[in-house]
Amino acid sequence: MPHIIVEATQRVHRSVEWRRVFTEIHIELASKGYGNLTDFKSRVALTDDWVVADKEEPCDVLFATLHTMNPRPDDVLQAMTHIVHEHLSQALERCTEGTWVQCCVRAQATARNLYIKTHVSPPVDLESQFNYLPRAC
Repeated sequence: MPHIIVEATQRVHRSVEWRRVFTEIHIELASKGYGNLTDFKSRVALTDDWVVADKEEPCDVLFATLHTMNPRPDDVLQAMTHIVHEHLSQALERCTEGTWVQCCVRAQATARNLYIKTHVSPPVDLESQFNYLPRAC
């Protein structure tokens, strides 16, 4: 269940077509056998404040973390990270028009037994597919 979490400055956050970029990343990763397409999840978190080193120059930041919950060899994690970086850096080149942006991607493996997932109030027709918490208020 790979997750991609992007932290982005406001200008980057507004400029990129996230749904398109994430969909393209998910499709490529799935087509190369790195997971089932339905297992990929991605999201963007807005970063309000940032500093790049001690510089005064207006550098924007995109920092992505590829979280994986199934064990993968380092070369596989590296290949997955490279795919994510390629798509994100290409999106920045298309969307930021000469704005200085630092693009970073890292992989972080989490042991499956240290990852817990539940669904709260899934659609009724899908309840049998998930470990979910029934609503009890």
